[in-house]
Amino acid sequence: MSVKCISTPSLSIIVPAFNASRTIVECLESIFSIQQILVETIVVNDGSTDDTLDKIRSVTPPALHSLIVISTPNQGVSNARNTGLKSAQGEIVAFVDSDDTIASTDFLDFYYHFSKSNCDVAIGGIKIKFATKNIELRQIPQSLSNIVTTGEDAFNILHRTETFTPLVFAYLWKKRFITQHKLQFQFKMSEDDLWTTTAICQAHSFLFTNHVHYNYVKRKQSLTGSNKASQLRQSCHYAVASELSSFVTYQNLLIKTKGWIACKILYLVCDVLDTAAALQTTATIPIEICNSAKYYIVNSQDVQLQRIGFIYLYRIKQFVKQGVGLLV
Repeated sequence: MSVKCISTPSLSIIVPAFNASRTIVECLESIFSIQQILVETIVVNDGSTDDTLDKIRSVTPPALHSLIVISTPNQGVSNARNTGLKSAQGEIVAFVDSDDTIASTDFLDFYYHFSKSNCDVAIGGIKIKFATKNIELRQIPQSLSNIVTTGEDAFNILHRTETFTPLVFAYLWKKRFITQHKLQFQFKMSEDDLWTTTAICQAHSFLFTNHVHYNYVKRKQSLTGSNKASQLRQSCHYAVASELSSFVTYQNLLIKTKGWIACKILYLVCDVLDTAAALQTTATIPIEICNSAKYYIVNSQDVQLQRIGFIYLYRIKQFVKQGVGLLV
């Protein structure tokens, strides 16, 4: 571990990095352009085999910034983020991927807006850059900006308005909230979906904002992009579906919230079966996962939610008929 220290930071930014030599300098420079507040950037070098570590050390943090570098064996993004969280000292936590950048002025505005609230979580806007050079802006409707709700209500509103994003870097998080609920990342794929779903639903208060603070580069060679049909994708999505099924079973949530999570579970089951079809194998799914999800969807009394859920249930039925899926 290498450290350049400052006083207790206001903000901790966690950056997992694996073979990120081509992008890590631009990423760090965008973070170091944040002014006026004390920022610690924790880079977890996740077993890189290129010169990522040299590139990190070539960047000198400016005044008000500290850079902490932790090198670990390669264990994946979830373990890297968890390692960063253990070291984080800031009141507020942000996650930045090593091949992305932040919009420093909007990020600072987002930080101030959130820090002045007593909320556990806040959502901002992200700019998605595709390999085709197309750009998509993902943010909440203007009518929601500055509204504070419970996390559970926020989760339902985001789904009803079709503006929910599972991407963890779209949000800012209070460290005390993360610690209180012992939040941890799990698995090598869809870790964001599991984290954001379970974390937001447990939040006492949630702040909606429209600050477009993050530049997300959608790359074909990313872990998700390069695993469109793989056993890794299949196993991770099945594991996330199972974790979410346990979460809705044991967590005291509104039936509508459980219904939206059930839709997410069925989506993941469909992806497991779709991957099985691509791999020319058969995926075995516990029928209880599908039945419990169906129960929450039917009893939600939300027509929009039911329409989405029934589409996934129909797809699963078709997969079973084709011999791709086996419900046991």
